[in-house]
Amino acid sequence: MINNLKTITDALKGKKLLALLYDIKRFLLQNKYIIAKAPLQTYVSAIMFVPEESLVGKLFSPEKMIPWVRQFPRVQKTWDPLLQTLEGHRYSICAVAFFDGIIASVSAHDYSIRLWSARTGAALRTIWDLHFPDNVIKDLAFSPNGVLVSTSNQKIKMWNTDTGEPIGNFNGHTDVVNAIAFASNSSGILASGSDDRTVRLWDADGTLPCREGEIRLWDVDGVLLHVLENPTYLLTALAFSSDGLLVLGFLDGTVKLWDKDGNFLQSLKEHTSSVQGVEFYKKLVVSAADDGTIKLWDRNGALVRTLKGYGLGLRTTVLTSDGVMVGGCGDAIIRLWDLNEPQIQMLEKDTELVWDVSFSLDGKILASTSGNKYIKLWSEEGELVQTIKTHENDRGASVITFSLDGRVLASGSRKGIKLWSTDDGSLLRTFVNSGGSSINLVLSSDGKVLVSFAAHPGEFKVWSLEGELLQSWGRGRSIGQTIAISSNGKFLAFTESGGIELWNVASRSLLRTWKGHTKNVGIMAFSSDDKILLSACYIDLTVRLWDVGTGELLETYTDSADLLEFIPDANINTVKLWDARTLAQLRTFAMGRMATKSPFLPNAYYHNKTNQRPERVEQSHIIVEGEWLSRGRNRIWLPPDYRSHFFKYDDRTWDIYGDRVAVGHRSGQVSLIGFKS
Repeated sequence: MINNLKTITDALKGKKLLALLYDIKRFLLQNKYIIAKAPLQTYVSAIMFVPEESLVGKLFSPEKMIPWVRQFPRVQKTWDPLLQTLEGHRYSICAVAFFDGIIASVSAHDYSIRLWSARTGAALRTIWDLHFPDNVIKDLAFSPNGVLVSTSNQKIKMWNTDTGEPIGNFNGHTDVVNAIAFASNSSGILASGSDDRTVRLWDADGTLPCREGEIRLWDVDGVLLHVLENPTYLLTALAFSSDGLLVLGFLDGTVKLWDKDGNFLQSLKEHTSSVQGVEFYKKLVVSAADDGTIKLWDRNGALVRTLKGYGLGLRTTVLTSDGVMVGGCGDAIIRLWDLNEPQIQMLEKDTELVWDVSFSLDGKILASTSGNKYIKLWSEEGELVQTIKTHENDRGASVITFSLDGRVLASGSRKGIKLWSTDDGSLLRTFVNSGGSSINLVLSSDGKVLVSFAAHPGEFKVWSLEGELLQSWGRGRSIGQTIAISSNGKFLAFTESGGIELWNVASRSLLRTWKGHTKNVGIMAFSSDDKILLSACYIDLTVRLWDVGTGELLETYTDSADLLEFIPDANINTVKLWDARTLAQLRTFAMGRMATKSPFLPNAYYHNKTNQRPERVEQSHIIVEGEWLSRGRNRIWLPPDYRSHFFKYDDRTWDIYGDRVAVGHRSGQVSLIGFKS
């Protein structure tokens, strides 16, 4: 209907109407998924996250439409090239393909290829039961006559998209096939690139032979046409132009061009990480990479345009005939960017995802850290007040924690532990020999002791806030990430897979090891009286309470409703047994357990319809439920780019203080949302 109205509107006399029609179309495309899933979110989420200058947003003010929200997140100023997101897969997108208005996609571990309408984003059909548990699909491509081709391991298969049945196989590569592409003319030639460092061209009758270690071009009769340069790095993407040019993308971020006679033309070296997709569009070469950029080049190798911040987590791409880049991303979402749209960057765009966000104990300061070497401090109103450059020659601080008075912020990275003033952002102190990979920090509840553990070299260190090393001991390298210290500083708890170790800090001795969880304990905390240790595991989906003195297992919570009842009861008579962040994580854990499918057990559902939220929990607390925020009956759906990059109960990239929730995004931005009391 909108397109019909546009065609009958006078371009000169109807500028305002055309602008409104454009805005409505963008509004509907951006929110199509949630409007279909939960129509009432049209008046909540869709309005909350509309760009500042959107005409729809001006007609339907968020403040008037959502009166129960007192603080709104920052949004972009106007529409950008991101048209739409497609949701339905549960795991990282492995491959996407396009033909005649249809998008095909596949993700890891769900054993299905999904077909979508490129015009509306509607899900069309799913090809189920591909039986690839050990053969992850790497790439998809449509032939000129609409046959769908996929790769898995060394195999190339052809599928009938109407029946879902395989109709052919091509065998010949000796290693994993990473990329396939059909020539865009009518020849039907298929090129395939493999970890065996060969690119092979096929016709419908079978393999055209090629020796390992060479890139060779063949005609459809099996005649060798050209031998191309042997690449140093593994090939990750390839594409043909309509006039016979070949573009290849490589693991080192390089893009290379050859002509149809096998002559090397250009090497394009602007990307800083692996190239995930290459395409030709009009007279341009398009490349997308893991560095968070989509780049457009002319055929002479000149960089024409860069779209920044949109390719973060990009795994695979394909370009439609009208210039829409379809990108499959690591968060299981398909994104569509219009390369014809003018790119307008409104917000400052970091290109590194947020690793940690944390409120100070009084809630007056919010801190965030990302891989761009900066820590940012935000006011209660969500205004950026300090930007701290952290660790030179490092990716930045991976973990942060506030002192009790909020005036000092501790950060940990591979390069070490540093203390910063939150008043002016100045460096107060650097701890000597305090670095290590996968470092974690925890501050004792009295604020006197800071404990660190680095997976490599596998050492515990206990520090005073003056930087004095009080204790240190090794336990060997470990992938364990969760640590907790008792309020009196006597005990240290540490997770190793499903086991929990309890250490005596003074004697550096291992007191006991608790077994019971399957693996991956994500939440762990001592009670305020140091008598109980709480642990929660997102694999076996249980919460357990342990007696610190005797080692006895006191309680196991397997039912979400019981757990939600336990949480408020833990604070009877103003005796706060657990800190606020632990309780917030437990609420999220309980709600996620009720309604989500386990990402580690694809056939196991944990939804229990008999489990209902206790009314007092529902009315008084913010709960994080996957892509949803809720407080009582009020719910907000978070669009993909406004979510935490994990968004699970033990995720450090969201934090709750009172009636406010902060969420760090893949883009490096932080959203702050406040509910009215």
